[in-house]
Amino acid sequence: MAIIHISLQAKGGVGKSFLALMLSMFYRHIERPVKIFDTDPANATLFGFPALEAEKFEIMKKDDIDKRLFDRLFSQILSATDDVIIDVGANAFIPLCSYIISNNLITMLTQEGHQVIIHTSIVGGQNLKHTVNGFDALCSQFPESTGFVIWLNPFWGEIEFEGKSFEKLKVYEKHKSRIRSIIKIPEWDASLHGRDLAAMLEKQKTFDEALASEDFSIFERQRLNIIKNEMFQTIETAQIV
Repeated sequence: MAIIHISLQAKGGVGKSFLALMLSMFYRHIERPVKIFDTDPANATLFGFPALEAEKFEIMKKDDIDKRLFDRLFSQILSATDDVIIDVGANAFIPLCSYIISNNLITMLTQEGHQVIIHTSIVGGQNLKHTVNGFDALCSQFPESTGFVIWLNPFWGEIEFEGKSFEKLKVYEKHKSRIRSIIKIPEWDASLHGRDLAAMLEKQKTFDEALASEDFSIFERQRLNIIKNEMFQTIETAQIV
């Protein structure tokens, strides 16, 4: 039996690939076998990190997404013995969801003994409503056997609506039985930790690589180590691996 992690969010630019990156780095750090697929045709984030050994899976035929190509992807996943991480680009969101629903794919995977977990991001600021509605739509479309992990990302602002935190919103009450865990991404000093993290990701290095690299000063490595420990502890506490 494998755990199938799928990163999904209809809204682009809200840290969806970041959560897939953090999860992938965690797997590599603990040396647990995992197969990583990057299906984002516009911005193959995971594929750009050599240490992750992600496979770039082409879903484009000429200038359009060919949903039949998903057959090849999920035939590999159906027979997987190791866990799987799939990062889905915003432009592939609708075609993939349509494919999953029309093929009863979640049911197929669970019947093969796999556990399916959808990871989705909820962000603050002007995209709070968009990401909350996206989570609501995913829960409504996918079968009850589908578990969800919510990643609360405060990078764009505080995650609250009319003074209510996510756990106080109606959408949480509506779907809380489906939520496996809530991962709260810590808030770091943007001018210090934030800049170091951005530099690490721009260099396409994992935490373990950056901490062993002379490209970063001793203070930068210290801050990256703080980020790594806090992020990995949060993932470990979520008990999704």
